[in-house]
Amino acid sequence: MSSRYAQARRALSAALEIRRKIGISLDEPIAIFDAALQLGILVNFCHVSSLEGMWCKEKRVIILSALRPAGRRVFTCAHELAHAHFDHGTTIDELLDYAPADYSSPEEYLANQTAAYLLMPLFAVSLQLRIRNWNASKISPVDVYKLATFFGVGYGALVNHMYYTLRLIDRNVFEGLSKYSPKDIRARLCPHFSARHLILVDQFWGERPIDLEEGDLVMFPVGSQIDNTLLEIAGSNACEDVAAYARNVGVGYFALPDGRTILTRVSANEFVGFADYRFTEKNNVYGIP
Repeated sequence: MSSRYAQARRALSAALEIRRKIGISLDEPIAIFDAALQLGILVNFCHVSSLEGMWCKEKRVIILSALRPAGRRVFTCAHELAHAHFDHGTTIDELLDYAPADYSSPEEYLANQTAAYLLMPLFAVSLQLRIRNWNASKISPVDVYKLATFFGVGYGALVNHMYYTLRLIDRNVFEGLSKYSPKDIRARLCPHFSARHLILVDQFWGERPIDLEEGDLVMFPVGSQIDNTLLEIAGSNACEDVAAYARNVGVGYFALPDGRTILTRVSANEFVGFADYRFTEKNNVYGIP
């Protein structure tokens, strides 16, 4: 058995164990900052442009750069959480979008694989493709972007994971998807609106909260009800989905046309501080009294 294969199996087992500990099934995406808190690990955001992420073993703290894109912060947090799970020493990491070939260090490869399996399990990705009636061999950049926001990860991270690890797409599809950037896709979806980050919410959204920063854009089906204290309607796109900007920090609820409600949370743009303070409800990660 090759060293990389053995590490990949170990990473998969670790991801399953972490999900078991926090009570999240394999078919649901993870709110990774909340997961860290559930495991007794603090997450601290800071304004350091040279830093991607850091695991401080002595203080059991994950430090993340608030200056990185949302999906990248999520993946970095999962990567650092993996270091914590394996009881690795204090590490300072510089991460790009997930690609196994980029990591020569055994510990870094193990942490990266664990993060990918934790955030994007094969069962969950395959399930979302099936219920949406999407064929992986013909999947579009927009559909991959929608899945990426569903799992809370970056577009490139999901493309790489579907190709390198899950083997859901072949080389031609991978290369085709890799030609697009999140900025290109946002411009295609919302030509009249601009935002650093766009989340696409549809009828298949699960239990994970909709986490936004001030200035982010969220798109959702017509007939949904939003919390007007947090979000401000911006208009609609060519597909008649409604777009709204996150305007105010706080916690509220979002109702889909089928009546299901989803917890909606807005933090300050490039928030600095501990993750459990990023909303108005102090020390209350789910905002429930």
